[in-house]
Amino acid sequence: MNALWWAYGGCAALIGLCIGSFANVCIDRLPHDRNLLDRSACPVCGHAIRSKDLIPVVSFVTLHGKCRDCGAPIPPVTPWIEVLGGLLAALAYRKFIPDAGSLDLAHGAAWTLYFGFLAALMIATLTDIRHRIILDQTSIYAAPIGILGVAAAQALGYDGWPHLTWKNAVLGASANGVFLGGIALVLQWVLRRDGLGWGDVKLLVMIGAFLGLTFWPLMFASVLGASAGILLVLRRSKSEYLPFGPSLALGAALYVLYGDLFLARFFPGMEQLNQSLGLP
Repeated sequence: MNALWWAYGGCAALIGLCIGSFANVCIDRLPHDRNLLDRSACPVCGHAIRSKDLIPVVSFVTLHGKCRDCGAPIPPVTPWIEVLGGLLAALAYRKFIPDAGSLDLAHGAAWTLYFGFLAALMIATLTDIRHRIILDQTSIYAAPIGILGVAAAQALGYDGWPHLTWKNAVLGASANGVFLGGIALVLQWVLRRDGLGWGDVKLLVMIGAFLGLTFWPLMFASVLGASAGILLVLRRSKSEYLPFGPSLALGAALYVLYGDLFLARFFPGMEQLNQSLGLP
């Protein structure tokens, strides 16, 4: 049975590599409203990329990081995004299917739901860094998927971390939108300009749909963002554009993967109190 658990884990990692490859396509095309179904082609010579050259990581290595037709370099970040997808899939598998006894439909649904969430966070982060935009497809449009996914996992009998019901998912999405949207409006009124991007608000709505009503991801994001900003100022002695979306995404990812361990270590008893109140 343990061998079967490892085999499924390997399959999960392979799926993650493929999702990482698809993430590269999304990051490149969605900000420019390009069709995701169009065949991939070299941006330099225009030749369609052969199927054998679309194998995640392997193709980059065998091609020595260059286009087969014209020799133009493939961005070195490409395989790392694929690897990140595989790593997130493996970590989510270990989290939501922790042992052979968890190989059932309910835990499989939870893995599917939260790995999809982590993949959306990855795409949102990288598009925000590269294009300074958080896509609606990886934020507000994904919120209903989170609510429906939580409801489906609950219907299948999943009751593990993060201990959500669909009602709590709806409440989390709504409360996050009202809270951060209110802050954005106040900053806009005080500063006479956008002090907080509405993409960040939409992203937090999506996070609430998957994680429910909890302040921990936002707290993690605030600490991460403040730390990054301080380091940037100290290093360059000036302020620069620092997107908040990546901090939100990283905070939410850390909460999904390690939030229960964090609460048990530093706030013992809080998880039980939250469950008694109907909160995650």
